[in-house]
Amino acid sequence: MFNTVSKGQNIWSKTVYLSFLLCMTLSCIACDDTDSQTDEPEVFGGPSDAGTNEGMGGDTENGMPGNLKTFLTYTRIFTEMGMPARGDLLAFNMDNQDELWLNEGISKEEMDCVSRGCELHPSLSWVAWLQPNQSQNDLYLAPISRAEAKVDIANKRLVAENVLRFAFTPNNITFTEIKDAGVNNGVSVKLGPLDGSEAPVELDLVSANGGFATTLSDDLLIIIKTTLSSMSVSLINASNGLVFELYTFGEMGSTGSEFSASTNPVRFAPDSTYLAAVTSNQFMWRIHTLEATDEIVMPVSRDLFPIRNVPEACSGNYPFTNVVNEPVFTKDSNYFYLLFNGDCSIREFPSANRQDYEIYRFSRDLNNAPVNVTNVPRGNHWSNHDIRSFAISPEDSQLAFTSTRPNRNGTNSIWLMNLGADGVASDFDCTRNMALTDINGESRCEYIYYDQEGTVEYRNLKFVEAATF
Repeated sequence: MFNTVSKGQNIWSKTVYLSFLLCMTLSCIACDDTDSQTDEPEVFGGPSDAGTNEGMGGDTENGMPGNLKTFLTYTRIFTEMGMPARGDLLAFNMDNQDELWLNEGISKEEMDCVSRGCELHPSLSWVAWLQPNQSQNDLYLAPISRAEAKVDIANKRLVAENVLRFAFTPNNITFTEIKDAGVNNGVSVKLGPLDGSEAPVELDLVSANGGFATTLSDDLLIIIKTTLSSMSVSLINASNGLVFELYTFGEMGSTGSEFSASTNPVRFAPDSTYLAAVTSNQFMWRIHTLEATDEIVMPVSRDLFPIRNVPEACSGNYPFTNVVNEPVFTKDSNYFYLLFNGDCSIREFPSANRQDYEIYRFSRDLNNAPVNVTNVPRGNHWSNHDIRSFAISPEDSQLAFTSTRPNRNGTNSIWLMNLGADGVASDFDCTRNMALTDINGESRCEYIYYDQEGTVEYRNLKFVEAATF
């Protein structure tokens, strides 16, 4: 379907090809081409104040960012006794401490943020979600009314049926769709404009465990193809169909641990110079960085720890058995963060009754040992934080994470910590709530919580810079 450069071709042709591929995409991110800017589109057949989504930072003026503010976005899953769970889509303005409930009053039947989650575009101008429909999930997209700071649910649009996952680029939505469930004909990676002006187009075909990752460019995507024993990573230019095969992890045609684009994430750094990839094959979790250059390069790799189900678990460099999340990069791309999880404390001290979670920071070259950012206390105590989601602020100065409320099992809150120059969390932000003493006698403060009778879970924390409402 597409023109592809494989490992078997000579270095010169591959170098020229990748240079062409990248100059058509990466270099254009920084281009000041005012002629290429489009007028504000009509949304779903009529005018809307949802914005143009130019860039990932919201409204623009003369090609430059406008009045951007920092928001912390998240989904709050609230379950009242005897009632079905409710998914609240929220954007918290870090400057004026204002929490905006974007889908307030919208029923789960119209917009389901519980089952598969809702995703806000980084400009806070769009929201997409997977709506359960019998045995499949339908992908819906709706604009955010900036005048009302609410989801314009009346203008929601069905993008595709039988979708597995999706993600935004500045002006497009990319997703994987089961091509033909009846004959198991693979999974299509598709891309379509947010404004619905054109039908989504198929970019490539992957297996059920394959997938994609987006970049800051509308055109450049990462394609991930998997077999039982391998994971191939390629770059594709969606505007012209050019494909460049970067690297294959594992060994094709062999047997071994199954790769998956969801459990073995691959992500592109913000500066578009390298990728970070997590793998869990050969009974070992590893982190790799791979330069996106016009030369054939090998990844730099670091062993982390054995996977959970092997006798050597908890005996590696770090007392964990699972990598929980995708890499989260600093703004300058020099570092990225990973969340580790494991039951090593319980294995050693069954009375601990709590699993271990810790966030580590890695340098892009992996030369230095990773830094423990959070230093979570161990023991059966509320301050032994069960971190499930986290985000780094745009200035790389603060870390937000979700964890259990003090002495309120089953209910989460959001905690905010200040980061030092070394990337280590130094203290908790106590500007909004009182300090509590942890198991080590140190102060810890909740930042955001929902004090209602019932259980509360926070998901999908993200910091974004967007125009104010």
